[in-house]
Amino acid sequence: MASDVDTAPLIGRADQLITLRSALLDDVAQGHTAAVFLTGESGVGKTRLLGEVSERLREAGALVLTGSCLDIGDASPLHPLRQALRRLDGELTAAQARTSSAVRSLLQMFDDETPGPDGAGALLERVSRGLHLVAGGRPLVLVLDDLQWVDRSTRQLLLYLLAGLGDLQLSVLAAIRAESLQGAHPLRRVLTELRRLRSVRVLDLAPLDRADTDRLAAAIVGRPLAPEAAELVWQRSGGNPFVVEELARDLRDGRDGLSDTLREIFLARVDALPQHAHAVVHAVAAGVEPVEHWLLAQVVRLPEEELIEAVRAAVAHRLLVGADDGYRLRHQLVAEVLAHELLPAERSALHRRYAEALTSATGELHQARLAHHWRLAGEPARALPAAMAAAREAERLHGYAEAHRH
Repeated sequence: MASDVDTAPLIGRADQLITLRSALLDDVAQGHTAAVFLTGESGVGKTRLLGEVSERLREAGALVLTGSCLDIGDASPLHPLRQALRRLDGELTAAQARTSSAVRSLLQMFDDETPGPDGAGALLERVSRGLHLVAGGRPLVLVLDDLQWVDRSTRQLLLYLLAGLGDLQLSVLAAIRAESLQGAHPLRRVLTELRRLRSVRVLDLAPLDRADTDRLAAAIVGRPLAPEAAELVWQRSGGNPFVVEELARDLRDGRDGLSDTLREIFLARVDALPQHAHAVVHAVAAGVEPVEHWLLAQVVRLPEEELIEAVRAAVAHRLLVGADDGYRLRHQLVAEVLAHELLPAERSALHRRYAEALTSATGELHQARLAHHWRLAGEPARALPAAMAAAREAERLHGYAEAHRH
C-alpha cells in the first residue's frame, strides 16, 4: 500500500534512511555484496521508504534498478528484474548508448531463454555478467518490492548474486509483507539461509509512535488535530502510516464513517487467516480489551493447543498483539470493520459467551464488562445488576463520572 507522496510527507523514518544508505552503499566495498530485507505489515510504509532510499542512492552515484514482484507465482520468471531493466532502458539518453546496449542485450537474453531446472546455473552466470556490463563500474543496487510474491527464478538469482560477483559492487534492498511469510512460504527458507551472511540484514519497519502519528495527521489536515481527534486517530490506526493518512484525509475533507478502501483492506487481511485464527480475531474484536487467555478460551471453545496455534497465526498476521494481561487488536479499525460482518445472532452469541464466562469468574472485578456483554447479548435485565455493581465500585473509588455513566 503506497502512500500519496504529494500530500503525505515522510515522517518518522530519518534513522532508517541513514541506516539503509550506509548498509547498501557506504559500507559496501568494491567486489562485495550487501542486502537489507525490509519487513513490516501492510501500509507501514515499506514502498515509500524504498522510493526515498532509491533517490538518495541515485544522487550518490549508484545505478538503481527497481522492480516489483507479481502475485502470479512462477508464471513470469525473473519478472522484477525484467521490469527494472525496461524502466532503466526507457530512462537512458542517447549519450548512454553503451549502457543501453548492455540493457537490451540482457533483455534479449531473457526473451531467448526461459530459466528452468536444467541449465539454470549457466543462465544465472550470464545474467551476472550482463549486470556487470550494465553497471559500468558503478555501484549497483537492486530494489525489489513485494518480495513475498517472488518467483523461483528470482529467488535463485538473489542467492546467486549475494554469493559474490567478482568486482561488481552489488546491494539488494527488498520489501516483504510480514503477514505473508507464514507456514511453508519458500521465502522463509531463503531468508533463513541469507541471515547467515554478515552482509545481510533483516529490518522490521515498525509503525509510527504517537508523536510521529500526530505530526503526520497534522501535516495532512493542515493544522494540529484537537486532542480528542488525535487520540482517536492514534487508537484506530495503531501508528500505521497508510491508515493514519486515510483517517486524516477523511477528517480534512469532512467525511464520516470508514472509507471503503480501509474496510476492504482489513477485511482481506482477516479473510486471509486460517479458520481458527479468523474466529479468534472476531472474538477479540467483540471483547473488551485486553482479553485474557482464559476468557478467550471459554469464548472460542477450542482445545488449548489449537487455540494457541490460532492466536500465533493472528499475531503473525499482524492483527493481534499479545501481552501478559491479554490480547489486543493491533488496529481498533478491525473491530469497526468486523462489527458489520457478523449476523446479529452471531454477535449476540459472542457477547453471551463472554457474559457467561465472566459470570463464572467469581472474586474478579468484571462487573463493568459483564454489564456490557449482557446488554449486547440482548439481556438488559441481567445487565442491570452488573451495571449497578460497577457504578457502586466506581463511586467508592471517587470515579463519579464513571459511576454516572454506568
